[in-house]
Amino acid sequence: MFRSIALTLESFKIILNPASTVFAFAVPPTSRKLAGSPPSQKLNNILEKYNLIKMEVNKEDVFDLELHEAITNTPAGKKLKGKIVDIIEEGYLIGEKIIRHAKVVIGS
Repeated sequence: MFRSIALTLESFKIILNPASTVFAFAVPPTSRKLAGSPPSQKLNNILEKYNLIKMEVNKEDVFDLELHEAITNTPAGKKLKGKIVDIIEEGYLIGEKIIRHAKVVIGS
């Protein structure tokens, strides 16, 4: 277990706390500090260090209530019924624990 970790990249501050909750909020322009690699690469490196990984979710995957959160459904052909039509937000895991379910649109 680790203590809360805070990092600031470009215009966002990311906080990981022991409850495995991830918070992100805007940082005023005067407190922005960057050096070296692009912010997205720095963020990815830090998140990987704490074993936070993005879920593999693809369009046309079968909707799984354990992994996905259905935001809405949309009329689709028989081929896409009960499958993911669009991905609204990516889901994240720390190890095997789901931190945020992937938010998706499913075909009906």
